[in-house]
Amino acid sequence: GNKGTITAYASEDSWGASASGKASQVHWYGNCRKGDTRQKSCCSNAMPLESGFDWTKFSTGNRCGGDSDTDRTLREVNCYWLPPGVKVGPWPIGGCLPNDSVCKQLGVTNNLCGKCEALPNGGFKLSSKEGLRYDGASFDDNQIGKGSNQARNICMLAKYGNKGTITKVATDQSGGTSARGAANQVHWYGNCRMGSSEAHCCSNAELLKSGFDWNKFSKGNRCGGDSDTDRTLGEVECYF
Repeated sequence: GNKGTITAYASEDSWGASASGKASQVHWYGNCRKGDTRQKSCCSNAMPLESGFDWTKFSTGNRCGGDSDTDRTLREVNCYWLPPGVKVGPWPIGGCLPNDSVCKQLGVTNNLCGKCEALPNGGFKLSSKEGLRYDGASFDDNQIGKGSNQARNICMLAKYGNKGTITKVATDQSGGTSARGAANQVHWYGNCRMGSSEAHCCSNAELLKSGFDWNKFSKGNRCGGDSDTDRTLGEVECYF
């Protein structure tokens, strides 16, 4: 309802269809680009609604500010829902899954916005179509394969959380795979060789120790950081 509390967001599978053979009528303004923050206060297509929204603040007609334009009416709308707690919107908020009961049962402290699944021998897998992420950034698409320090460190970030106490180290059976079809995003720097002198800035240099602070790693493709973007991390398999 109008001004209601949103507990679950409609997914991008939702769709509508216009009526045929009916008289055109005045309509709410929705003919703006998805993601257009400049028109979020007047156009119903600009941004996802937030709890307490007032639909009557959108303009009527075909422009922000309103006019007398009429359109075909809406014949039907089909609504599909994301799991509770999952928001729609641009990276890194959109598509971020909550750390649910399945994750917690698997011993995952931070699911990195991904789906948690059990693997044999007590392992777990995290996956996301849009990309796993931590604190607004995904992970380097280099040095992410099976046995890499970066993959093992991501597993420990997920299991113990940032600054957590490490009781078991992720094994070299752990490994990650880049997402396909997702937009490139900013990422944590991991494209250094294992054993390099860049342990203070690169997630692949050495294995994490208890009390680690992931936020001290650089973002981009060099120590010190830059604006480089990469394919996001689609999944990581973790064994301890």
